[in-house]
Amino acid sequence: MTKYKKEIKSMKKMQIALAILTGAQLGEWRLGL
Repeated sequence: MTKYKKEIKSMKKMQIALAILTGAQLGEWRLGL
């Protein structure tokens, strides 16, 4: 059960990191235009 909770936490962290990376890339793309 604890392993399952840890996996959910790491998944959320990855989703947040992906959202930040995607947001940064979109921001750079808009600046590039």
